[in-house]
Order: sequence, then C-alpha cells, then structure tokens
Amino acid sequence: MGKVNIVLLLIVFSLTSASAQKGKTRGAPKPVVTRESLQDKLFKSMLPSTAKVMFIDSLVVDKDSFLIRIPLNHESGYLYTTKDGVNGYTNEFENHTYYSAENDSIRHLYSADKLGESWGTGTTLDGIGDEYIDQNFPFLMSDGITLFFSAKGKHSLGGYDIFTTMFDSQSGQFYEPQNYGLPFNSHANDYLLAIDEVDTLGWLVSDRFQPEGKVCIYTFIPTTPRQSFEGEDITNEELTKYANLNAIDETWQFGNYKTAIVRLKSMKAREEKKHNANTIDFAINDDIVYHDIQDFKFSNNRQLFLEWKNQKSMLVNEEEKLHKLREIYAKSNKSTQQHLQQEIIRTEENVEQLRLSLHQKEKRIRNNEISILK
Repeated sequence: MGKVNIVLLLIVFSLTSASAQKGKTRGAPKPVVTRESLQDKLFKSMLPSTAKVMFIDSLVVDKDSFLIRIPLNHESGYLYTTKDGVNGYTNEFENHTYYSAENDSIRHLYSADKLGESWGTGTTLDGIGDEYIDQNFPFLMSDGITLFFSAKGKHSLGGYDIFTTMFDSQSGQFYEPQNYGLPFNSHANDYLLAIDEVDTLGWLVSDRFQPEGKVCIYTFIPTTPRQSFEGEDITNEELTKYANLNAIDETWQFGNYKTAIVRLKSMKAREEKKHNANTIDFAINDDIVYHDIQDFKFSNNRQLFLEWKNQKSMLVNEEEKLHKLREIYAKSNKSTQQHLQQEIIRTEENVEQLRLSLHQKEKRIRNNEISILK
C-alpha cells in the first residue's frame, strides 16, 4: 500500500474515533450524600417530647461567674465555685455536698459529708457511666434523691447537655442518667439546671445564641408532671422554635405569666432586702401570728420551733421522694417494681411518722405559748 493511502487511512481513523467520542453521552454527576449526624438523629427523636415550659426572664452574664448569679432560696441549698475550679452544690444544712472536680484532665462528680467542722474525703458517684464525659455543675433537688448535672458524650446533642438521675438508697447507687430533653438541651452548651421549689422557679444556663465567654441564664416555671406537645396540632417548624428557645415570649402562653412575674419580682426583692434569718410565719391562734423567732415567749419554744422547721423540711423531702418512686414504679417492669416495693413502703412509713411528729410538736408549741398568753 502506498504511503499516501496509509496517511489517508490514519486521518479517516482519527476523525471516526473523535466523532465516536463526541457521540458518547456523559454520565450525570453522582449526588453528594450527606450523612445525618448522631446528634441530629437524637434531636429529631426528642423533638416530639419537647417540654411545654414557660420561660419568663433571661440574663446574659460572664460564663465564669454564672453560679453566683442563681438566686436560690437558702432552703433549696447553695451553689458554689472555688478558685481551684471545683463547681458544686451544698444542701440547706451545709452538711452534704455534690461537686465536680478534675481527675486526669477529665471532670467527675463526687459527694462528701461534713464531719464536725471539716469535710470528709469525696467519693465518686456510683452508677454514672464513663460515657458521660466531663461531668459538671451538679444540683440536687430538695427531695434529696433527684440529681441534675451536665456532661458531654454520645448521649449529648452537642457540647454539654443536662442529665438527670435518681439515687437508689437500697443499692447505694444512682440510676442510669437520662438526657433531660428539649428545650433544656441544644446543639450548644447547656451547663446547669436548678429548681427552687420554695419559690417555684427554675434556672437554665446555656451559651446558645451567645458570644464566646458569655452565657444566658433563663428563668422558667417548673411544671409537675412534665407536659409536652405530643398529640397536639403543631408543625415541626413551630416545635423546633420552642425546642431551641428562639423567642421566650412565645412560651408565655403556657402558664399564668402575670402571676409568674409577680413571684419573680418578689424573689428579687427578697434577694435585695436579704430578709433576716429569724423571719417566720407561725400561727399561734386565729388572732396571733409570730413573724420572728424571738416572738416566742415560752423558754423552750424557740428550740422546739427549729426542730419543727427541720422536720417539716424532711417531710417535704420524703413526700417528694415517695412521689418520684411511685412514678418510677408505674413505668417499670415487674423485676424493678419488686426492687422498689420495700423502698416505697419504708418511705410511706417515714412520711406518716414525720406527719404525726410534726402535728404533736406544733400542738405542743401552741399550747406552751397560749398558757403564757392567758
């Protein structure tokens, strides 16, 4: 074959090949698949159970000082922080504390009792697993068994979340902690939840929507039992707004806002005035009410009154404990119910004994005073 023919064949082959390449249909680009994060899945699962709570106030403060800005009534205990970075809660009688401290660069929760004038050695809380990382900012309810704390980990929506657990006095351990849900938790850091049952006010501390170094202290009205939006005609978009606390004024429909504000103002006024520790309200008869412990005329009545007051606090704690135990019992399987039955019976007996003792002591105080006033 001549050189010219060979060249022509090569040219034709090249053109045919190029034409074939142009004629091929290019495949459509593959879509980018975005995997849903575990935190997003957890948020979606908790969304229908978002608590219906009225938030009545908010205050932005420095993150490093928010513990001292929670205005707890002294009967609900004390929150504190130390220069060593220990964050904790102490009960009303200042003889028992829960606190968070670092160990090997990881925060754990501890408890300690006061022995005389000094504190005993702290012990780690049994029952709280290692999957709750950087456990921090504990708060104990007045029932003496319900504990709130914050932590990170696989059960968190992101950063710190609020968890709750209860102490089982029979085993000496805490139950498995549970995420406290929405709107108390978010993809941001939610550090503290504290409830003052005397003033019926609660506080949530979170850095959602806040710049670096700042947190917001939300004041809310706690509800018992907990109420949610489940079964209501509400869109996911509206529900997400409530869950994220986009606008607290939209939650004012969930309670008596005017009454709540009056209670909040009264609490703030009390904090400003710092009522004298002797201020009381004890009725002697239909016409006489004592407002100061020094009003008691009978020599032993002042001490009797302090004992009565302490027993009254104990009764409130035992009644709350009994209520919580009955709630757990109703939701538990038969094995757990058998485990709880004796604890419920013991608590019922304690409640009855305290009620009887309080009634007798209260009657004795009144009779002592009336005998002198006649």
